[in-house]
Amino acid sequence: MNRIWAGTDSGETRHHCVAINQDGAKLLSWRVSNGEPELLQLLQDVLALGDRITWAVDMAGDEPALLLA
Repeated sequence: MNRIWAGTDSGETRHHCVAINQDGAKLLSWRVSNGEPELLQLLQDVLALGDRITWAVDMAGDEPALLLA
C-alpha cells in the first residue's frame, strides 16, 4: 500500500497543496487558482500518487479543518 498525506491551505483566490509519502518525502507542492479545472487537476494528480490518501484542508476564516481519510 502506498500511503500519502496531503494538506491544502485554502484561500479566496489561490490554494496551496503539499503531498508527502510515508517516508516524509515531498511528492507534490502546488499552488493553484480557485477554479474548477485547476482544482480537478490537483485532485487527479494527488489521487494518482497512492492507494490510501489522508487529506487535510485548512479553511480560511472560522470554519473547522476538514480531514478526509
